[in-house]
Amino acid sequence: MRELINWAFIGDKLDEKAETLLLSYLILDAIRLIAFTISSMFIVLFLLDSLVPTQVGFLFALSFFILTIVDYPTGVLGDVIGHQKVLILAYIFHILSFILLIISESFLGLLFYSAISAFASSQESGALEAWFDNNYRRLMNTDDPQRKIYKNFQARRSILTHALYGFSILFGGVIAQVFSRKILFLISLVFLIFVLFLIIVLIRDTIDKKDQITIRSYFGQFFNGIKVLISHHGIFLFFIGSTIIWAANNSIWVNFLLFRIYEGYSGGQDDTTALIRALIFASGVLWQFFIVKYITRLKRNRLWIFITTNFSNPLFFLAIYIYYLNFPPIEVNVFLLLGLVFVFQMPSIFEALEFILRNQLNLDLIPDESRNSFYSLLPTITNSIGIFGALAGGYILSSYGFAETILLTAIISGIGAFFTGIGLIRLPKV
Repeated sequence: MRELINWAFIGDKLDEKAETLLLSYLILDAIRLIAFTISSMFIVLFLLDSLVPTQVGFLFALSFFILTIVDYPTGVLGDVIGHQKVLILAYIFHILSFILLIISESFLGLLFYSAISAFASSQESGALEAWFDNNYRRLMNTDDPQRKIYKNFQARRSILTHALYGFSILFGGVIAQVFSRKILFLISLVFLIFVLFLIIVLIRDTIDKKDQITIRSYFGQFFNGIKVLISHHGIFLFFIGSTIIWAANNSIWVNFLLFRIYEGYSGGQDDTTALIRALIFASGVLWQFFIVKYITRLKRNRLWIFITTNFSNPLFFLAIYIYYLNFPPIEVNVFLLLGLVFVFQMPSIFEALEFILRNQLNLDLIPDESRNSFYSLLPTITNSIGIFGALAGGYILSSYGFAETILLTAIISGIGAFFTGIGLIRLPKV
């Protein structure tokens, strides 16, 4: 079985430690994805259906606020005490949050769920990726200086990710429709407990950091992540532009628009809503095979490819805006559903490519000793921008309308893409 997984996702002959690292990361990331994806869409729909819009807005604002103030400090903690300890703590809180989600019957209970879930996410943020990248550089810096093996692995993993997304969403939709959304949340809880077990078994920090756990070392590491961000104007513009794009996606698109679009075009049925989303991700798998074939040929100096992937974000939102205006979801129509799937091919093509290229840049640009803190600094900036994005999105949605809120998302994403493109052109040489 190990040989089959190695052939499918690695392809190259590696030594035992490097092979174990890649397979451990692949397995843990896959189970983690299933645990959250089967229920994530239905949690948002559950909140939107159970609470009034002002209460839902308050929950989102609370989540962004907690993520903003906690994400970076806990990310620094990962660089100081080790990634395994931070991940264990994160998943204990994830498990507690899902227990609250299942048993809560009031706004207060859901408020505690939102707070604990945000705290857990802030601890988890970037920790697994930082652990993998640090260990990969340590084990493979000599054998893979051009990152060909790394890009090939990430491209193949992207295929698995898209396939699992489609399967998980469809599975979640069937469970929610046949049984109930709370039964679905219970299944997610079981998966989360399994992820916690895998973290304990598979994650091993390669550097003993016990002698570094001091107040002085913590605050020294706290400022290192910020120093990386401001170390070069190209790095600053690239990552700030990225956080603006992510904020537009997270605070407005996902919270206010995406799942309502799915629900609107599917007639409000959980299983049909899941089927649309699963079909979109499944179609993306075909693009992943194309990317895997050509990703190792891409050089870092071909920045126009990366810039194109970033500008695909605002272009996609503009396409959705035009489609929604001309073909509103007044009735369930198979041709409208197919048209929606067709429009969603834009992110299916470009997001996977952008993900692989970004990972390669992150691997080379960010020092190992500051990786976890820097990976947590980016969500902190994203969430701080997201607070204002959520407020603006809620205002535009209530005052002007759904289509205008899509247009707002396109404008904010376009600003981020502009800064990211300038930063890419000005990035320092590695």
